[in-house]
Amino acid sequence: MKKIALVLITANLAFAASNAQISDFYSQSIKAQFPDAKINIEKREKAGDTGFDSVILSVEIDGLKQEEILFTKDDIIVPDIIDLKSKISYRQEYEMKKFQDARDNFIKNAKVVAEKEKMVIKLGDKNKPAIYVFTDPECPYCREHLKNIDEELKQYQVNLI
Repeated sequence: MKKIALVLITANLAFAASNAQISDFYSQSIKAQFPDAKINIEKREKAGDTGFDSVILSVEIDGLKQEEILFTKDDIIVPDIIDLKSKISYRQEYEMKKFQDARDNFIKNAKVVAEKEKMVIKLGDKNKPAIYVFTDPECPYCREHLKNIDEELKQYQVNLI
């Protein structure tokens, strides 16, 4: 039984794109423009019951790092898997989880940083829940937002930073 399992695992690995193959493929195109780029496979796991593996590839250039998800099966690499029955885009699920993690991290840390800020204009009732707005008087979008500040002041104390 152990021999059969070993043969199946070996056969599976022989038909799937290896981490080295994926890394080499992306290195060729990225390093043509950015010779000092570092490409790593961060994580690899089964993508549901699709038969594909999801692979998280990180690219670091000049200290800036970006992660990308791709999917592989046999000798094929694809940017997304969409399951029409369950209406799931595996790439979109990954991006939404990444966004939610970043949002949770921002929420956890932003208030502490904002409360230390010295240049704050506090508007409205201090007994209402506070919201913090990072604004720039030169920005046309920020000026447009300020036109409707009265609506926000009905529910919140607005702290302009």
